[in-house]
Amino acid sequence: MRRRLSVLVVVSSLVAGGVSGGVVAWLVEGDGTRAGAQAGARLGGDAMTGLADVAARIRGSVVALNVSTTVPDGLGGTMTHKVAGTGFAFDRSGDIATNAHVVSGARSVSVTLPNGSRVAATVVASDPDADLAVVRMQGASLPPLGLATDLHPRVGDFVIAAGNALALEGTPTVTVGIISALGRTVSFSNGTTLSHLLQTDAAISSGDSGGPLLSASGAVIGITTAGASSSGEALAQNIGFGIPIARAAPILHRLATSTSD
Repeated sequence: MRRRLSVLVVVSSLVAGGVSGGVVAWLVEGDGTRAGAQAGARLGGDAMTGLADVAARIRGSVVALNVSTTVPDGLGGTMTHKVAGTGFAFDRSGDIATNAHVVSGARSVSVTLPNGSRVAATVVASDPDADLAVVRMQGASLPPLGLATDLHPRVGDFVIAAGNALALEGTPTVTVGIISALGRTVSFSNGTTLSHLLQTDAAISSGDSGGPLLSASGAVIGITTAGASSSGEALAQNIGFGIPIARAAPILHRLATSTSD
């Protein structure tokens, strides 16, 4: 019998247990409780130079999201819980794409820009079933990344992941890998299921949720949403998942024109 991946939200103040006896896929919002495996891609000098150029070019469009939510404190009251995630500018208005689980229940959201400054932001709208959301910054705008909605990724294609890994200060963390599978279906612990996902062996860490998965030319082919780790007797290494941009783009544009969540 094939094991089905189960997705756990990685929130240290809420996680009371885990799933045993199978591979666990975890949403990669950043509280530092899990980190992904290292990417296995090995590139030659010319390829590395090209990817370095892409990494430098896309950094100006990738941001860190700082989210505050209210959660039970276990004593009958509530406490503030902080979540770190990633987003990227995707349209001419400079709106920010991210995952819905990053901003779920947000009481406040701010964005750390590529230059290190922080600005306030609001959640325009979100679609939890698609795990997508749009955030709008106040008084700031960034150049959008190109969306490769017409590109059909293939297994073996190089991919670049950029994100707010472990909420480390400074520029986004950039990792490299390949598309290792297509059409994956992942079930979340809250009952949501995402299908048609890209699978990659690029290193995916806590805090990377909502970041772009890019082709070797720097076009967005997906949005990082989850990573897998070992549980019980099942061993998971170098497995991360992303929502294909061809499926995400229409939803993001719809959310960007919404007037409320």
